[in-house]
Amino acid sequence: MPDHVHIMLKGQDQSSDALAAMSKFKLLSGLWMCRKKLSGWQKNFYDHGLRGHDDWRNHVRYIANNPVRRGLAREVLAYPYTGSIGCELLEILMPWGT
Repeated sequence: MPDHVHIMLKGQDQSSDALAAMSKFKLLSGLWMCRKKLSGWQKNFYDHGLRGHDDWRNHVRYIANNPVRRGLAREVLAYPYTGSIGCELLEILMPWGT
């Protein structure tokens, strides 16, 4: 999205710290943006923790469909910045249109 980013993280174990991970991501990507003379991140971020009973696949579908809802792409995978590391995005998105 041109004005925000969605990121889903999954901790490796009980000691995983999503807040620390996002803070480091913002720091390192902010430094990169500064070097490239791009505008930086907003001060805060919104987080939504998924718990064991939440269906994370529905959240992935919602996030991936954001550019379509905003009129930036006709199909989810047509948006050039949609992607995934750690799960097969196409397998998750297949039920979206059914």
